[in-house]
Amino acid sequence: MSPWRRERLLVGLAPERLRVQRVGRGRAGGDAGVLDWPVEPVGAEPWRGVVDALARALTEARGAGVCVRLSGHFVRWLLLAPSEDLVGDAQWQAYARIEMQAIHGGRAGDWALRVGEPRPGEPAPACAIDQALVDAVQAA
Repeated sequence: MSPWRRERLLVGLAPERLRVQRVGRGRAGGDAGVLDWPVEPVGAEPWRGVVDALARALTEARGAGVCVRLSGHFVRWLLLAPSEDLVGDAQWQAYARIEMQAIHGGRAGDWALRVGEPRPGEPAPACAIDQALVDAVQAA
């Protein structure tokens, strides 16, 4: 198979289900349907069961590229007020962390943050995901 047609898995993670779709395998287009994997609740984190199911699913798909989409249940969003005083990614990241902690408290310190491209005079979107979830998905 051509490396340009390498098989990919499109994975959707939600608290109650894991959806996996194989894309780009075979010569005839061969895109497979969506497979739902059972998810058992595990531990205190609402994402632990779905990450365990992901690890099981990926053992059957070695060599495939993986694209993961998280349910909104796992992501926190915030619009940051425009600021002409902030320069560079580090300052925007620090601003986002301060604002997330003001809303969610100390637990926001354990979140991975991303800030969208700030545009002059417009709010910038920021999102936060539990760093432990990011690490667990990457480990799977």
